Amino acid sequence: MIDLLLRTIVKWLLSLRYRVRLIGMDKIAAKGTGGILFLPNHPALIDPVILFTYLHHIFHPHAIGDRDQVDRTVIRWFAKRLGVRAIGAMATYGTSARTEIENAIDESAVGLKAGENLLLWPAGHVYRSFLENLGGNSSVERILQQYPNVRIVLIRTRGLWGSSFGWASGHAPNVGKVV
Repeated sequence: MIDLLLRTIVKWLLSLRYRVRLIGMDKIAAKGTGGILFLPNHPALIDPVILFTYLHHIFHPHAIGDRDQVDRTVIRWFAKRLGVRAIGAMATYGTSARTEIENAIDESAVGLKAGENLLLWPAGHVYRSFLENLGGNSSVERILQQYPNVRIVLIRTRGLWGSSFGWASGHAPNVGKVV
C-alpha cells in the first residue's frame, strides 16, 4: 500500500516537470518479470528516480548506486526501501572501492540467477557530454561471465540532457546535499 502511495506521489511530482512515455513495457512483462538485467543510459541524476517509479510496480528491480549520491537524507530512505546496493565510486575512492564494487556486482549476479531484476547503468556515471562514454567499465562483462544467459533489456532515456540534474551546463549537477 505504501509503495502505491509513494509511486503515485512521485509520478505526480515528475509529471510537473517531465513527460514520461514508456514503449515496450507490456512486451517485456509478457516474456516474464524476473531475472532481467535492465541497462539504461544515464543522461541525468533524475533518470534513476524516473526508472524506479515506472518499473517498480511490475519488476521490483534492485540497483547498484554511487554511495555519495544515495547517501542523502531523503534518497537514503528510498534507496534502502528499493534495495539499492550502494558502492563507492572508483573516481572518488580509487582502487580501495574495487572490492566493494566487485562484491556488489557478484551479489547482483547471484540475485539475477535467483530471479531478481537489476537496474545497472553501464557507464557508472552521468553523461559528461551529449554522448555517453562507457570507458573501461566492466560490470556488465563480469555479470555475463557469471550468468551468460541473463535476459537483457536496454533502456534509452531521452530528453534529460539539458536538465538541471545533468552536466549539459558544463558543471556538475547541484542537487544540494542535505545530511
